[in-house]
Amino acid sequence: LRLRDTKLQLGAPEAQTAAWRFNADSFNWRFRQGETLDLDLINAVTTPVSVNVYGLDGAPHLVPLLGQQPIPAGKRETRAIPLKRAGTYFFETRLGGEAAALPLPCGAFAVLEANPPQVDRDETLVIEDWRLKADRSAVPPGTSAAGSETVYTINDRLDWTIPVRKHQRLRLRFVNGCQRMPIYLIFELVEAT
Repeated sequence: LRLRDTKLQLGAPEAQTAAWRFNADSFNWRFRQGETLDLDLINAVTTPVSVNVYGLDGAPHLVPLLGQQPIPAGKRETRAIPLKRAGTYFFETRLGGEAAALPLPCGAFAVLEANPPQVDRDETLVIEDWRLKADRSAVPPGTSAAGSETVYTINDRLDWTIPVRKHQRLRLRFVNGCQRMPIYLIFELVEAT
């Protein structure tokens, strides 16, 4: 897992938004219940960070600033994550310093049950909100967003289309990675269970 400076296209084609992001595949990792994930973390940004994984049971050594020290800028560390329970897990950075220069990145991974349901596809969708100024620069969390526009992304993209066939079964895992807002989803003209 590499945390890096990058640029995203969040609307206007002539402007890009500077952001800290994890590698592009950090939304659809799959593991088996009972495995241990050895997460290799590379901090390629200019400030110390910790990674917080929500919902883990029995992993006090992963609690930011209590069980783990921040990873210094330019350094690499490995964290062992026991995957005791099946489910969808959300992770994000926590800063070692007081303020974030850019919005904080997040990701998700799934731990599959011993006997997962039979589906054609299993997708994890991380929804994030961005507050953008007129020049398309992002407003960091914890600072005034007055006069900004709200833009939503799914897995770092403005448009997420999932082509499906008739009678295809999808397992969709939704994660609210928004820094400021609750979200709700509406499904129309589909049968959801």
